[in-house]
Amino acid sequence: PGVFFDEARFAFEALHDGYGPVLLNAASEVVAGGEFVSRDLDPQAEFFVRPAGDLKEFQGAVHTFGELRGWRDGLASSNGPLGLEQGFTVAEPPDCGGAAPELRFDLAITTALSVRDRGTDALELFDAGGVRRAAYGELYAADADGRELPARLTWDAAARTARLHVDARDARYPLRIDPLWSEQAKLRPFDGDSSHYFASDVAISGDTAVVGAVPALVGLVGKVYVFVRSGGVWSGQRVLTASDGTADDNFGAGVAISGDTILVGALRASVGGRAGAGKTYVFRRSGTPPTWTQEAILTSLLTATTDGFGYAVAISGETALIGVCGADVAGRDAAGQAEIFVRSGTSWTRQAVLSASDPEQWGFFGCSAALHGDTALIGAYGADLPGKPNAGKAYVFARSGTAWRQQSILTASDGAANDYLGADVALFGSTAVVGAAYADGAGIKDSGKAYVFTRSGTFWSQQAALTASDPASEDYFGSSVAVADGAILVGAYRASPWGIPHGGKTYAFAPSGTPATWTQRALLTASDVESLLHFGDRVAIGGDTALIGASFLWNTSAGAYVFRLTTPQPNGSRCSDADECTSGFCADGVCCDGACGGGDDGDCQACSAAKKQSGSDGTCGPARAAAVCRPAAGGCDVAESCDGSATACPAD
Repeated sequence: PGVFFDEARFAFEALHDGYGPVLLNAASEVVAGGEFVSRDLDPQAEFFVRPAGDLKEFQGAVHTFGELRGWRDGLASSNGPLGLEQGFTVAEPPDCGGAAPELRFDLAITTALSVRDRGTDALELFDAGGVRRAAYGELYAADADGRELPARLTWDAAARTARLHVDARDARYPLRIDPLWSEQAKLRPFDGDSSHYFASDVAISGDTAVVGAVPALVGLVGKVYVFVRSGGVWSGQRVLTASDGTADDNFGAGVAISGDTILVGALRASVGGRAGAGKTYVFRRSGTPPTWTQEAILTSLLTATTDGFGYAVAISGETALIGVCGADVAGRDAAGQAEIFVRSGTSWTRQAVLSASDPEQWGFFGCSAALHGDTALIGAYGADLPGKPNAGKAYVFARSGTAWRQQSILTASDGAANDYLGADVALFGSTAVVGAAYADGAGIKDSGKAYVFTRSGTFWSQQAALTASDPASEDYFGSSVAVADGAILVGAYRASPWGIPHGGKTYAFAPSGTPATWTQRALLTASDVESLLHFGDRVAIGGDTALIGASFLWNTSAGAYVFRLTTPQPNGSRCSDADECTSGFCADGVCCDGACGGGDDGDCQACSAAKKQSGSDGTCGPARAAAVCRPAAGGCDVAESCDGSATACPAD
């Protein structure tokens, strides 16, 4: 009261986005906005908001606690290319005089955009010109144990209200309700140690996640944490350390997993008195209950110091790929190389030593590496192109029998000096993803790009150049990449979500059509994002699960975040929700070419072969003859059954 302010300049939203919010109460206590709204205060209590850097003019605005909390809750929402992302957390069951079997959230749509109900648990919003501006759907809900809860979305056109329905029977609170992609867990050191850069690297295979933790303080040894998932709940299984670990060896700087085998790089470990030569450790899981044992220590043929054997590690089945990016090759300093090892029984032997066909001084070949089957992908971010120093390259090698040969050199079609293509690489089948974190995406300096290459026969070609939907200078989109069947993740660890400096973002892309076109499906951020979190500095995908690292705030908030990925499937695939299907329709447990009555047993339509009169899964048709579509209503009524040809239930 009594304070004059320019509302356009000093509204709370503008302050947060432009300055970072600082609030003062009557006692002149200064607090940050995130901390402030976590308090439980009178909604009518007034607080003064001013820019953090405004020390002299002392301009600002007065807002009630209720206004600020409402605004803060809205920070969980963002409208991305695929749709709205909005999270709700329900701390405890509503007081309804008993257990609530279903929770319902009514969301009023107040925008002038027109709303169309797709009828498949999704809404689309269009402007006056008929242009699709947003979508809302892919509802996901889970309880405190990480157990997924049945959830659906409906639309009340008369009330212009979207309704989220969640089956909360037997659920343990708090509940998390998220349309689009959902963060399922944040993994933290389960031994209580906060003296390491937890999530210095991450890897995932099936229900096992691996998180590296290099020392943040001088004189410590590194660790690797193994987590396992059971029933949707993640728990710590084992902390791995080197049998001969020494201080500052950077054990955990690189991690990889395939099934029951883990690789751990210790790039600064000494070998035979050679400081920084590097080692890589192999751990294997066996037995019931499962135990992890160190199976082997791998070292390089090289004899120099500071080679960094283990800077990058990758594994596929019985084959391991180890990067040695500090190695001198053909008299060229730090040209880099990589080494292939194979396992027979419990013994590992070197199968090949790989280097670029055109090694360059300071090329740093081997600082990133990926392996899938008989194909290896190795980055050389310091390699030059004609007139373009440090443009970067990536090299593909293929194995035939026991021999490895260079198959291709990948370069960006629009590569420029100091793009550093190859800072990170990922490989799945015949799809390669190569990050160029310093490329000028959309013409914005160092916003970053990631390039997708595909193989046909033995020929590789660039398929796409990915950029962020919201690029900004020095976001470093492409600093980390991962790929799986139908999904690409790209990290931008210096991006600033909602104006929070360098909180970090990760972008998810999915393919559509033939040949595939990659489009951004979602923009992921940490639920507890804060300044300098660096969410997305490492990323990994395993099946339908993403693991995203944020290691910078080592002594407070570092963690590895688990997200559930949804990859739409073709018609005929098994499904439990429409968002799992490319068609947008799930009926009778399969992805269908239409709504097909929505799986209602009260008609005579079916989409699964088991329920249809004839035909295969995925195509809607008449239900099988004799299938009851209307049960008897009593002793004076008879049940009606389908006849195998009509799609409507006979009259009662």
